[in-house]
Amino acid sequence: MKGLRYYIIGALIYATWVLGLDIIFTGSHFKWPLELLALVDDLWIFFTGSAALYLIFISKGKTKLYGIPVALLSMSGCFLIVYVYSAVVHLRYDPTVYKLKDIAYTASQDYTYFFIYSIGNLFVVRFIQKQKEVRIFERRQLEDEQARLQLEKKNALLLQEKLLLEKDLLQSENNFLRAQISPHFLYNCLNFFYSEVFEQQPRVGEAVLLLAQIMRYSLTDFSATNGLASLHAEVDHIRNVIEMHQMRFAQNLQLEFSAEGNVADKLIAPMILMTLVENVLKHGDLHDPSCPARIQCKVDTRQKMICFSIKNKKGKGQSPFSSGIGHENLRQRLTKLFGDNFRLVISDQTNVYCEELSMPYFDRLQVPEHFSKPKTVLSC
Repeated sequence: MKGLRYYIIGALIYATWVLGLDIIFTGSHFKWPLELLALVDDLWIFFTGSAALYLIFISKGKTKLYGIPVALLSMSGCFLIVYVYSAVVHLRYDPTVYKLKDIAYTASQDYTYFFIYSIGNLFVVRFIQKQKEVRIFERRQLEDEQARLQLEKKNALLLQEKLLLEKDLLQSENNFLRAQISPHFLYNCLNFFYSEVFEQQPRVGEAVLLLAQIMRYSLTDFSATNGLASLHAEVDHIRNVIEMHQMRFAQNLQLEFSAEGNVADKLIAPMILMTLVENVLKHGDLHDPSCPARIQCKVDTRQKMICFSIKNKKGKGQSPFSSGIGHENLRQRLTKLFGDNFRLVISDQTNVYCEELSMPYFDRLQVPEHFSKPKTVLSC
């Protein structure tokens, strides 16, 4: 019910936005029956398309079979709405008679365009589910690890066993994520959508291609580099995610991202920086030109550290780590990877939220067998 409430609120916001813009720009030419039918067509495609994709790709058992008739119903309903719009209601205001092939072409174009949003919604829903599963998985693994360490801390082989378990944990977590969806199937589908819509909708095609790059990195297997990711690839991934959000909001987000220093041939723990960026995108107020969000990544080659800082205006909701769970999970993961060799400082002010993270990087030619944990704490 909570998820349904969000969909209803989103639909109301979209309807208000579309009708408001049409009223402003069309003025006396605004026709309520035509505008409402067009709005119903948009929402019908999005919700029925999302339902079909959910049944086919996320639901389990025999429920998947219902996805096919729902998809057919979705396309048929779209054609019927466009037909009523063009061949019935539109004639009250314009004597132009549309041929059936023109109506079919318009319906297919509308369906293709808004079905892309249904695909994006599918990935968002699946991503949220996977994040919840991963958090539960990591928390349980961490609790088991702590209990085992307390019982065996006097064992001479404790350090070696711990390192092996940490490596296995990183590998199993990566395999767990990769097992949720076939990467080849995903990329083939996205490439197909890109080729289908690029000529008619270049902007949508670019969004599909960008989404493919984001998902490709998210499903990357880092076992070849012992669980480490390229800093250059991580920075590109951050840029792609920010650009995807900019495309969603017509390039109106007040967000600045910069990377200073040589990011080539350096390896870091993957997705930690991305976690901080996602908090800004989710909880920050990114629509105030007087207070843009700033994200900076600096490479300190002298101390071999990555210095990552974030400053953003708070949104009206909760702060990124208001419950303390997200912050604690991030700190526990950093501690597990680097011991005391990292620094995370959070400044939660009245209207502004700041974070500074310093953590080690490794040279590509010197991939460690495990993450080192020296006693000294390096900082930017």
